[in-house]
Amino acid sequence: MFIDDLLPAYLSYRKKIKKGNFLSSRHRQAISRMNQDIYVRDLVVRTPPARYGEAVNDTNPYLQPAVERLGVHISFLFNLANEEHRANYCEQDVKGNFHIKKEKENYITRLSLPEFSLYTPDQPLTEEEFQNLYLKIGNMADKLEPNVHVLLSSFAIRNKHGDLLNMCLYVEGGCPSIIHAFCKSTPSDIDVTYNKREPLFSQQRDNPDFHAHHITTKEGYTVTTGSVFEVTTKGGACFTQAIDICLDHELEHSKSFLEERINTEMMPNEILPKQIEYCVTANSIDLQYEYILASYVLHVDPLISMHHSYHAKLGKGVLAETVRYQLIPEDFNHMEIRKHKLGYLIVEPPFGSDCIVEVLAERPAARYISTVEECIDLHNKKVLNRQMDATNLFFSQEENLFKVIDETHALAHKMRKLEQELLKQCEPSFLQKQLKTVEYQQKQKAAQIIRNSFALIQESIAKNESGSLFLLRPWKNELLHKLNALSPCKFQSCKDALCNKIRSALEHDFAQELKTALVNK
Repeated sequence: MFIDDLLPAYLSYRKKIKKGNFLSSRHRQAISRMNQDIYVRDLVVRTPPARYGEAVNDTNPYLQPAVERLGVHISFLFNLANEEHRANYCEQDVKGNFHIKKEKENYITRLSLPEFSLYTPDQPLTEEEFQNLYLKIGNMADKLEPNVHVLLSSFAIRNKHGDLLNMCLYVEGGCPSIIHAFCKSTPSDIDVTYNKREPLFSQQRDNPDFHAHHITTKEGYTVTTGSVFEVTTKGGACFTQAIDICLDHELEHSKSFLEERINTEMMPNEILPKQIEYCVTANSIDLQYEYILASYVLHVDPLISMHHSYHAKLGKGVLAETVRYQLIPEDFNHMEIRKHKLGYLIVEPPFGSDCIVEVLAERPAARYISTVEECIDLHNKKVLNRQMDATNLFFSQEENLFKVIDETHALAHKMRKLEQELLKQCEPSFLQKQLKTVEYQQKQKAAQIIRNSFALIQESIAKNESGSLFLLRPWKNELLHKLNALSPCKFQSCKDALCNKIRSALEHDFAQELKTALVNK
């Protein structure tokens, strides 16, 4: 049979199909792992609204240089978030080392600051000062437990061209840590300008609707404003983090990035996670709900309590007094960490003014609103189809024949049709049926043989359609042998017709169809 000549091509086809199935399985596993349920426990720092860190009405009592105190203050905030995370989600081994509990690997503790909280007095940080601080922050972050996140909002930085940047850092703890740096895209009229000596950086100087991840100025330096990125937990779950700095929210900064990622070819080969965390860090702004694509918003603002303003459920500060005392940095002995009805009250911290840390209850990570989630599903489906199509491009002409058979179920259809035609030939005439003649009895036996034989081959086809092609020869020979074993008598002509039909269908007709299909491919 012509089919036998296709065996090498079939073996090659099956090998590639196995690889494709493996890749498909890997894709499904990766997506399932990415979309594991994530839980978030927020610690929201509320500073006095009119202090802007130490840029306005500074009352901090300590005499150490501001940049030094700023680093110590950030280290304290990191340690506070870290101890909260350990107390809730970690266990300690015999050596005293902490490890995230296996069942808590997708649980995040996140501490967030409002806009301007880290503004230095008198003048902004220079680029060199910020770079040195950035390196120290990286070293601090490496010592945090995995899944401890800190939103440092925000620093005032004067670049070498004289622009004042309002810069945030989103820190993912663990070793190695990950730091996402981004600048406020659009300044507002009330932003700190240090007695109007510093011109504020704006992405929208020429075009109010312009949004980009990176801006290269006429002078050639680059400012990062991309505040939408993916975050992965210790357990491999993934979510999209979107952050707007104050006025950027009203100008749909993050919303424009999210829509671009979902609805365009910006990320044509990347699966997007279904969970999203959206944060607005500000110093007095109202949320515009038409610009929000997530089911939950974290609003970090001195004037806002997530509990009182949005009815977010309060958690409980779990740190014992001894642990809180150990968190107080050396040489800052006036500092206190007190229990508060909202969480903690920080008195005379190393930098800035007294503040409240509002401890929110653990909650599931937010999802996209339903209309956007549908777009996410469509985007991901296109990506998967594109990836699978890429593997199919490597099928040869003969291998594609088996692919077509599997996809169209051509063999199953062919065998059902042949079975129906053979059974039709076995139908007795009216007189044969009434008189129960010998020929009638032989036709009944032939019909039963045909039904049993086709049931076997159809079972094989159902398991592996194209692979069953190579069973046709032995199956055909056995069927012919059983039919020929029937007593000839007056049934001989019918038996010959059945056998000729089987040979013609399988040795000529179907083989010719395969050859034609192969040529057309």
